[in-house]
Amino acid sequence: MLAIGSYAVDTFSPSSDRGSRVRLTPGRRLLFVALIASLALPIGVVAEVSYRVRRGIPLFPEGPRARGGAASDGAAAMDFDDAHYYEIFERVPDPELLYTPKPGVTRGAVSINSHGFRDREYPVEKPANTFRIVVLGDSIVWGHRLAIDDVFAKQLERMLNAEASGERAYEVLNFGVSGYSARQEVGIYRARAAVFQPDLVILGLCVNDEYYSSVEGDFLDDGSGALFRKSFLLEHAQMSFIELLRDRVPALAARFRHTVDVRAHLTELARLRGGSRSLIVIFPVLESFEPYRDGASHERLRAAAAGLPFAVHDLLPDFRGVPAQAYRVDPNDVIHPNRLGNEVAARATLAALHAEKLLPGDPG
Repeated sequence: MLAIGSYAVDTFSPSSDRGSRVRLTPGRRLLFVALIASLALPIGVVAEVSYRVRRGIPLFPEGPRARGGAASDGAAAMDFDDAHYYEIFERVPDPELLYTPKPGVTRGAVSINSHGFRDREYPVEKPANTFRIVVLGDSIVWGHRLAIDDVFAKQLERMLNAEASGERAYEVLNFGVSGYSARQEVGIYRARAAVFQPDLVILGLCVNDEYYSSVEGDFLDDGSGALFRKSFLLEHAQMSFIELLRDRVPALAARFRHTVDVRAHLTELARLRGGSRSLIVIFPVLESFEPYRDGASHERLRAAAAGLPFAVHDLLPDFRGVPAQAYRVDPNDVIHPNRLGNEVAARATLAALHAEKLLPGDPG
């Protein structure tokens, strides 16, 4: 060993395959660690801020609000302030729900009715000669960055009433909640939707319903959502890791708290519905449809409903034939469909309802 300055250098013979290495003295080693730590903090803060800005997540509840935006398919500019979780949603003590929309709140283009769901007012008692449908789901059904008239449930309601030509009325209640997983979608049916005594339930699922991955819930669960109390970037990285495991080592992925047992919650929904048939529609990820990389997730969602009183319609074939980008509410958003995507989903769902004989007057 040679002493060179304040360093200790190990030397090895040319025949050694271990090469050579430089060892820092204890004092300089500590200084080096401190330097790395001091650099990591500001880099981490910059990365977190960048992630929040891109996702519209407030840095602080009382801080500047994220900008609204215009729908990407030609709709007039609107104030889509549905990212202000602390104003639109509230924590609830129900361990299944974690949070719900605040009844009676209006924020920008988002209005929550007095019963606590994003839709117009409906009487609890169903009017005569009316067929009532409840639609459950996450931010896709909720209508992320869409006017309420453009969301899946409202487009389906108009199609049903146009088809009925006054013979009967159809009501399609939009109980989708941004950030919900399959567990919470069933929970909101129990807590708020069941009292409306729907004739039919439609559950909109997508690939992330297999997980609890909720920016809204995490923001409210923290109690403040403040920048230095919660890292949404790290949460996103964890979810990406779990998704990778789900496709490769499902038994290991199931051990993480974020993994949702879709089968168990569908079983519970069937129980709450008294065994009445319901319809599941599976929304595709708005990336390349040919080839489509999330087919395994669709298969798992279909398998979760096997043997239960659910008809299942996968919307992927209905979305094919048009580039996925044409359906996006935002060019960089591969999850949320725009008005056109919701229209395609509503028309395909109407056809599926008839094919499964779930509507009054359907033969057989």
